[in-house]
Amino acid sequence: MAIEIGCQCDTGNGNTGLPDCTSLFGIAKGLGVQNMVAKDGTENKIDLSVASIGTTFVDLLTEADVSKRLYPITNLEDITFPKEDVQYETTSSGQKYELREGIQSFLGSKYDCEPAFVAKLKQGKCKRNGVFLFSLKGVQGIRKFDESDQRYYFFPIEIRAYAPYYMPESDVNRPKAMIPFDYAPTVETGELWTVSWNDLGTSYEAMVGLMDVNFKTVDTITGGGTSSVGLRLYSDYGSGLDNTTTQNVDGLTTSDFTVTNKGTGLAVAGLAVTEVPDNKYTINWTSEAAASVIEISVNTSTGFEGKTTVIEP
Repeated sequence: MAIEIGCQCDTGNGNTGLPDCTSLFGIAKGLGVQNMVAKDGTENKIDLSVASIGTTFVDLLTEADVSKRLYPITNLEDITFPKEDVQYETTSSGQKYELREGIQSFLGSKYDCEPAFVAKLKQGKCKRNGVFLFSLKGVQGIRKFDESDQRYYFFPIEIRAYAPYYMPESDVNRPKAMIPFDYAPTVETGELWTVSWNDLGTSYEAMVGLMDVNFKTVDTITGGGTSSVGLRLYSDYGSGLDNTTTQNVDGLTTSDFTVTNKGTGLAVAGLAVTEVPDNKYTINWTSEAAASVIEISVNTSTGFEGKTTVIEP
């Protein structure tokens, strides 16, 4: 019999036998944040009724549709799972009647991170978000059976009150991001399910998020058969007077960029990218029609994400 949620007195209490070998999740070390529902209206879920998941899970890290992407936060410390007491109403005779179960919460710390990292986390304060929990053994989420197609699916754990905040360094603590949230009231702990990293075809170490890239125009675009623009690429991290004066996104090559004519939707011809270390990338392509909007983006396979537009002269 499948998992039944809540009182089942009419069909018998839940049987209490246990297998000799148990599949324990282990100690949580991180999590991946994902929307519960993508912008196309479909639920974010993974089909478990397959012989092999292949790269389905790891591909979520660089998914082009940001509403389907998985945003990992790893190497968390001091993780606790505080739980609110069961809420009761007590009669004048002292008899208690259960009102609801206590809310399950989560609190974890990400040490030695910059305040900008917390700003990134706060972008995940969406109306309906969920998390997959990571341990060294595997990933924990919600497993549910779909009667319509007779398959089991793996869902994120829906959360509420996701409120990351920054804790500055002091005499007694390192700087850190604090990550608290509650499980949604609809989450049934009996539906929590662990899938090993081996079954997912990846590893805990591979759970690396993308880094945002900003663009600064260093050389104004020129045309005349071959168009060229010089762009400085930099992240939101660093220190100093102006982090746009030095490029800190290095080592990219032509294949790491996509340059598209927004009007036609087609990639430009003759693309060539040359890096001037610590300064800029010079991007050349065969000129398009004058006044065309040209979108220059970094491919997410590089571990970075960002785009900008220029106008053909």
